[in-house]
Amino acid sequence: MAAARALVASGNVTGIDHETFGPNERMQAPIFGRVILTQQDVPENFITLKKGWGGECRVEITLTARLLAQQRVLVTVNGKLFEGTDESTGDLEDEQNASAVVPRGGIPVPFSMSLYSSGVGGGDSATVSLSFTNTVVED
Repeated sequence: MAAARALVASGNVTGIDHETFGPNERMQAPIFGRVILTQQDVPENFITLKKGWGGECRVEITLTARLLAQQRVLVTVNGKLFEGTDESTGDLEDEQNASAVVPRGGIPVPFSMSLYSSGVGGGDSATVSLSFTNTVVED
């Protein structure tokens, strides 16, 4: 069996609730998670974040990691931006899925995802900025 791998994700999510009158409302929240992967091709959700701001926006982020051959890790990020009459709205404005392959060796791999509301009253946005590292788990 191959050595266990530790995947670390760190960064933040920022958001803007665009206001027609008055200043825009802004949000920033840290993102950090670590997962130990021991079995190849077994996906593991390791970060789930829900963050509302401005009284009408919410971003939801889910990160999943899967150990690949040659001790690489595939990280899949699902991001959703909601905008409506309150922060618990079900009005989905944008959803994206993106992936990054993180090689072994501990070299940071940057990742960014931007989500936008382009409908009526649009201009709201959220940006996910992360760095991933993949290292061997020491005994």
